[in-house]
Amino acid sequence: MDAELVILRTLHVLPGVLWVGGASLMAWVIEPQLRKAGPAVQGPAMRAFGKTLSLVLSVAAGVNILMGFALVERTPGYGFGDLFTTSWGWAIGLGLIAALIAAAIGSMAGSILRQMDTLGAQISGAPTPAQASAMAALQETMRRNARVASILGVASLVLMVSARYV
Repeated sequence: MDAELVILRTLHVLPGVLWVGGASLMAWVIEPQLRKAGPAVQGPAMRAFGKTLSLVLSVAAGVNILMGFALVERTPGYGFGDLFTTSWGWAIGLGLIAALIAAAIGSMAGSILRQMDTLGAQISGAPTPAQASAMAALQETMRRNARVASILGVASLVLMVSARYV
């Protein structure tokens, strides 16, 4: 047993589970239920945990990706030279690309949340049609981004766990 590889894999897999699992749970379960509950519930709930969740998922994504690079370098019999030149390399390389795109999309969440907060602070009472439209557009962008990032995260996961067997 190679203790270094066990530690690296653990530091790769655990943040990956948190990142992809948390993002998927948010995109496909929590957000739709909050939306169904209506703005009186959705707004306060998202303000309560949105920023923290965004930060936790971003840190988990960063650790996951960094440990992934370390694993590529240290996996016996494989390395960066194998990316896109072997079956293993194609699976890992495509998984890496999917993960990087998912992380980039996810990193936009903080900015969108800040825009939503700013807009929400401008609304007193019932929103104007322009404010309601702007908020709906921001919510739709957040919803779409979360779902796309979730799908890419799952694709990355499938590609990487299958790399050893292709």
